[in-house]
Order: sequence, then C-alpha cells, then structure tokens
Amino acid sequence: MNEDILRVLIVLTSVATALGMPVALYAAIRLINHKMKRLEAADAPAAVDAATDERLARLEREVGDLHERLDFAERLLARGHEHERLPDTLH
Repeated sequence: MNEDILRVLIVLTSVATALGMPVALYAAIRLINHKMKRLEAADAPAAVDAATDERLARLEREVGDLHERLDFAERLLARGHEHERLPDTLH
C-alpha cells in the first residue's frame, strides 16, 4: 500500500475516532438516562401504593372512631326514650 494512502487512512481513522467517541458517549449517556427514568417510573407505583395504603389505613381508623361515636350516641338516645316510656315513679 502506498505510504500516502496509509497516512491518510491513519489521519481519517484518528479523526473519526476523535469525533466518534463523544457521539458514542452522548448516545450512551442518553440511553442510561432513559433507562433510569423508566426504572424510576416503575418504582413510582410502589410509592403511590404505599401512600394509598397509609391513607386507606387512616380512613379505616376514622371510620372505626365514627362507628364508636355513633354507637354511643344511639345508646344515649335509647336511654332518653326509655325514660319517656317508664312511669313517672321510676324516673
């Protein structure tokens, strides 16, 4: 092979490598960022589910508290009605 052609090929290979490396690194970084975003998005439902579970547990406690209050109020009302039905001598 002619030495001039060999030198040109070496220069072109060096230039292509010098220009190609940043492009390859940029593509690799973009790919990694894309995969990281997909992984974060996959983890997001778990976080939402945990927050939803906590909210559901809190609402269940509140419903239980309200149920106890309703039972207490019903007992108080029932006592009031019992006094109305009893003869005056037993009050």
